[in-house]
Amino acid sequence: MQKTERQINWSIYVIGFIISTIIFGAGFWLGSQIEKSVSESLQKTIGDTRSKITSIETMLILQDDPAFCSFFLDEISNFDKETYALGTKIGYMEERKDIDPQLKADYMALELRDYFLAKKINSKCGSNASLVLYFLSSSSCSTCRAQGNELTSARQQAAIRVYSFDIDINSSLVNSLVQSQSIKTYPTLVINDKKYEGYVTMQAILDAVKK
Repeated sequence: MQKTERQINWSIYVIGFIISTIIFGAGFWLGSQIEKSVSESLQKTIGDTRSKITSIETMLILQDDPAFCSFFLDEISNFDKETYALGTKIGYMEERKDIDPQLKADYMALELRDYFLAKKINSKCGSNASLVLYFLSSSSCSTCRAQGNELTSARQQAAIRVYSFDIDINSSLVNSLVQSQSIKTYPTLVINDKKYEGYVTMQAILDAVKK
């Protein structure tokens, strides 16, 4: 019986390779465009919230009448919701490795302004909201993710405002805050100006805010 040699049609393989490359390139480009669009949207939200905070800071300086406390308390509560939603979106992007370090640095700067404003309003208006600074390292902290989950659970149980600061992001503002609070280990919480080093459970957080 005579053997029939099978001829390889290289043109089909070449065409297939070209088509696969085009599809991969289109997918990569589309993903990049979506990532860029999301980053720009978050930057705009950060800018809008920053402008609102500036307005409230100015009003707080100019107006000492306690009658405005209900307004200030409502506004700081709205800021807390906005910054929390922003943090959730940024955290999702970070998990996908799509986070822009500058975006995260801008967000943490916004958080710090929110924190200072909340402290002033607490002092001026007698608010009972507890303020928590959460210092973490996204690259060298095995318990930081779990610590974040404990804080989220505690936040759902009590009037707690959480401000997270990742020391892996190159930010002179965050570095200054770390030095001012003498932060040496991660995670570290500062709850109502009292420092708690290492992992803290939800119940311990709730106990701390009651003190």
